[in-house]
Amino acid sequence: MSSYIQPLSKLTSRETLVALTLARLGPGPHAIGAVARELGVKAPDISSTRASLVRKHIVSAPVAGQLKFRMPSTDRFMLAHEAEYDTPDVQQSRDERKSKTPCKRGEVIGSNDAPGPVALGRDLDR
Repeated sequence: MSSYIQPLSKLTSRETLVALTLARLGPGPHAIGAVARELGVKAPDISSTRASLVRKHIVSAPVAGQLKFRMPSTDRFMLAHEAEYDTPDVQQSRDERKSKTPCKRGEVIGSNDAPGPVALGRDLDR
């Protein structure tokens, strides 16, 4: 049991979110796209988090585009202790990821940082 606790306790909230999502998908390798879909984002949006999890030896990529836990039964351990991992920080990270859904070219979007609506792909002054 302690062989799981130490490495998982060193994860950031975003890394924990991706690992918890992978655990919820069940045992075995899963496409990175499937993990991203569960998070409501595109695969490139979690690529740096995936790379970090690989560097920390939490997951491996047995085939390009796939992820699996390096230690057997990590998914079951995380799900058995889900309340400990699905913390407010992790939930906030999940909410942030979902709010960064890309918009389509020409779509009008609002931003808390921008003074008003912004249109991508066209000039509003015309």
